[in-house]
Amino acid sequence: MNIYLKEHPKLEEKDAIEYFKSQIDQNMFLLIEEYLKESTLSIKCKLFHLNTVKISNLFYNGIDGLTSETEMSQYINDVLFRSII
Repeated sequence: MNIYLKEHPKLEEKDAIEYFKSQIDQNMFLLIEEYLKESTLSIKCKLFHLNTVKISNLFYNGIDGLTSETEMSQYINDVLFRSII
């Protein structure tokens, strides 16, 4: 975010946060579209990538996953095993 703010000095931190949140939302939407459409990739391969992104989003958007392993364990299980459809 610091690099983005240096490249856009007229923006405030809240503007940068909104920009990155919108980028995350757009890219998550694109990833889910790729997951749902037919392709030569196996569903297991696509599911692995989708789950990896869901876990990453959970770490950064949910609770603090960097300092508490026990607090995150249930959330990780939910992300890995909860269906998106």
